[in-house]
Amino acid sequence: MVRVQRITPELLLASTSQAKMSKPRDRPDVILSKQSHLSLDNKHIKEIDGLTGCPLLRVLYLFDNQIEVLDGMQDVPHLTHLYLQHNQIRAIGDITMLRKLQKLYLNGNRIPSLEPLAAVSQSLVELHVSSQRPPEGILHLSPETLQRMHVLRVLSIANNRLTDITPLRLLRALQILDASRNILESLAAVLPVVENFTDETTYNIAYTHKTRRVVNSYYMNKYAALADEVVEVLAPTKTEEQLHKCQDVKLFAGAPIIAIRTVKKMKVYNTEMFDVVEFPRPPTGWHNATLTQLKVIAQKMCLSSSGNKAELVERIENKESAFVIRSRRSGEEIHVPLERFHDMFRIAYCITVHQSQGQTIRERYTIFDWYLPFLKDEERARAKYVALSRGTRKDHVQIDTSDSVLYGDDVLKSFIEHVVLNDDYVGDKPDFETFAMRHMLDKHHAWAVEIRAKHNELFVPRGMCTLAVYTELIDAVMEVRSDAG
Repeated sequence: MVRVQRITPELLLASTSQAKMSKPRDRPDVILSKQSHLSLDNKHIKEIDGLTGCPLLRVLYLFDNQIEVLDGMQDVPHLTHLYLQHNQIRAIGDITMLRKLQKLYLNGNRIPSLEPLAAVSQSLVELHVSSQRPPEGILHLSPETLQRMHVLRVLSIANNRLTDITPLRLLRALQILDASRNILESLAAVLPVVENFTDETTYNIAYTHKTRRVVNSYYMNKYAALADEVVEVLAPTKTEEQLHKCQDVKLFAGAPIIAIRTVKKMKVYNTEMFDVVEFPRPPTGWHNATLTQLKVIAQKMCLSSSGNKAELVERIENKESAFVIRSRRSGEEIHVPLERFHDMFRIAYCITVHQSQGQTIRERYTIFDWYLPFLKDEERARAKYVALSRGTRKDHVQIDTSDSVLYGDDVLKSFIEHVVLNDDYVGDKPDFETFAMRHMLDKHHAWAVEIRAKHNELFVPRGMCTLAVYTELIDAVMEVRSDAG
């Protein structure tokens, strides 16, 4: 019989890199206090406890154990990644302290409902709950919890004997869904879920600020209408540059923003991505608080804590003055005065090509301003390369070709639509092949060769254009041009 282990300082120390050293540099308690990652997989652990000495822990591996209840996390509030696959988890206790948790892996357990995950719904970006075997037999999706998951982008619910997944349509930011190996009753139950992320994406790249503002306005208004609380921040109108780049903003939980400057004192760095978490409010009964308590409340709301009690009360009673954001890089939460929004951030459903440099996008995204006729060939190729190379998977890249209409490129647009809408195109030539194909070649051949050289294959379009069709299109263009001599 396998002996069940407890999480002890000795077991924790054995999982660190310094455990292999003959003469560790620090005392055991000091070593543990510095750990950000711990691997406790396959250790026959039945209960989570004993993590008191690891206050900086961010990533914890506890898969392939015998854990029955998910709790005992009160001493690791900075955790961002938690791996608990293949345990015996049948209940989820108090996890409200995990406000920074972004990725949670619970595949192969016995969880009956997603409802307890409401405690971490504001921060979760990825959730994996495939292959649950609860006593009741079917995993309950809990629409109330799903509606609060404003930033969830990846969800795996495969092999759960689900017959209906329509509650998933409440996941506004969902980009990747694995619902395979279920027993869905009809395609009609699936369509409302996937229609939200077939063509529209909450991560977009544009070349011009004009397009960026238009795309941001569309998504802002769409999701603000579904939010429980919305705070509007008007754009400044002091300079021509501010008028060109800024726009009136609607902020709500889950809204993405990007930093446009570095403010080290606040731990905000240029081009870093954040999500809005909440708008701090004074606690119930705050009018009866002492002067010292009022100063603490004012500081949490990013207000000045100076002055007497009457001045503090008046200041707190004023309209919303701060908002809380969470870094996608570190998971850290930061309080920011609302009055500094336009000085430090922009709404980020769509960012510019220049802002996207250095970004790595691990979800589906759309590129706008594709043709850029006002740029020189070299500049155009460079801009396209930057936008295309942000992705980590070719099937995540979507290209919006609607700007061809703005630039008078109706023939090219018609040609692309014809090719894509007719799957039997290969080998057949449209009536307008001579003009349209040469036009296509002139616009795309130079950068296509460059992209292929650097990536060995061509990234490409969305909705209207899939990768396979687009690759065939380029090949067909080159063959026709070659045959024409």
